[in-house]
Amino acid sequence: MVQPGGRDPRAGQPSDPISDYGLGVVGYVLPGLGYVVSRVEGGPASRIGLEAGDIIKTVDGAAITTEAAWTLAMKGKDRVTLKILDGRDPTAPLVSKSVNLK
Repeated sequence: MVQPGGRDPRAGQPSDPISDYGLGVVGYVLPGLGYVVSRVEGGPASRIGLEAGDIIKTVDGAAITTEAAWTLAMKGKDRVTLKILDGRDPTAPLVSKSVNLK
């Protein structure tokens, strides 16, 4: 389970906070995942139900393995499809959600 402050004991140290590219989140990239620390109420992340602790595994099918992968997957997009794990429930399935960023 991901711990407060953006640390996942399975994944190592967090990156610097990531740019959200219009998604409306504050988060970090840990090796192999994007970790949501908080969301902007009323923003795109809020509209699709992202919560603090959620884990973003892919954006438009691209694995989020590094900050560079996050940037390549998000930058300049109007709409993305995220594969998300509920970070508060280790038994929750991976779900796919599409969201408009503009």
